[in-house]
Amino acid sequence: METGDTPTTGTKQRPAFESEFKELPLDEKLGSLFRMEAAAIEETLTVVADASMKVFNKAAEALDDFGTKMSAEFRKERCQTDGAAAEPQAAKPKGGKKKNSKPDKGPEVNV
Repeated sequence: METGDTPTTGTKQRPAFESEFKELPLDEKLGSLFRMEAAAIEETLTVVADASMKVFNKAAEALDDFGTKMSAEFRKERCQTDGAAAEPQAAKPKGGKKKNSKPDKGPEVNV
């Protein structure tokens, strides 16, 4: 709804639909306003839904990138650890059987 300056007078010219709207009876004016409001709400909801989808898509991409980076880093660390474990290590002394530090008292009896 743009209004333009008339070239001769310099005053603002009203859009054509405004004069047609003034001539309508009240019930048609209300119906027309209702349809315009419904169209405005529909467009608003569409814009909000599209913006929400874009935000969720961006969040999913960020999580995917983060997961990929973490997976690559995990594989890198695991390969480094496996390589270090493959190197021969000094033999560890084997110990004998572990002895129970607590002697067996037998079954408990509640009195």
